Amino acid sequence: MNSDNADKTSIVALQEEATTLLNEIAEIRNALKNLHEKQMLLQSEIGKLQNKKKELLEAIRQVKTKLRSLKEERRSILEQLRSAISERRQVISELRALRELISEKLNEWKTLAREARLPLQVLEKKIEEIEWEIQTKALTVEMEAQLVEKLKVYSSLYKKALSAQRSKEEALELRALEATLRSQAKELAEKIKKLKEALEAKNSEASKLKSELEKAVANYMSVKEKVKELRSELEKCNNEVVILTSKLNAARRKRSEILQAIEELEKRQLLDSKREKVAAEISQRPKKRVTLEELKILYGIVEEE
Repeated sequence: MNSDNADKTSIVALQEEATTLLNEIAEIRNALKNLHEKQMLLQSEIGKLQNKKKELLEAIRQVKTKLRSLKEERRSILEQLRSAISERRQVISELRALRELISEKLNEWKTLAREARLPLQVLEKKIEEIEWEIQTKALTVEMEAQLVEKLKVYSSLYKKALSAQRSKEEALELRALEATLRSQAKELAEKIKKLKEALEAKNSEASKLKSELEKAVANYMSVKEKVKELRSELEKCNNEVVILTSKLNAARRKRSEILQAIEELEKRQLLDSKREKVAAEISQRPKKRVTLEELKILYGIVEEE
């Protein structure tokens, strides 16, 4: 009887433990369900961020390509600008030298014109008149000497007037060249202005692209860091799944063992009950004869149903 009570107590305790394990299994399964949902959510988010990373990386590559192209364009403009500035300096240097030469020619013309005193045509006529008079008139030696002296004076003045005329003509030619150089210098100044504007535009574009690149890189690094964090979280989640799965399997095994133990105890309890009943029945018989079936029960031989 005491054994029977002990078995009942054990069965109750084991049933309570089995119930506790069943609740634990339910909790673990619910936790695993939540973890699987979290895993799917994290994997989905990581996938989206990976696509975002690819987009940002492509954007970074495109901006870098634009910057390289822009750098070549700026280099070309700078070369043109340097060349135009150098050419303009050369033209201005030539203009200065030319203006000095024009000033010299004009001063020479003015000086010779003052010395000649008479226009070139007047001097030519005077020389012709004197030469004709010497050749055609009967002159005394003294008169001829006077005319020859006049001829020398007018010839000297004619040479000066002729030189003055040439200096004036040269000055006018140099003036035309000066106008050409001034026009060339003006064109170069306009070209330099446009090249500087083009360079400024390229610099502004480069500044915008660099700002765009910095922003894209910052976004890329932010997304990369976020992916790293989510992967770390996913790894923790995976580890938790492994641990909980192990706990679930252990709990299931333990509950299975307990249920098996309960079954064994119940069988033993049933057998003890039958044994007690058979023993009581035998004790009440006059001759205490025992059947084969009763012997099996008494010795604990139970056939599987």
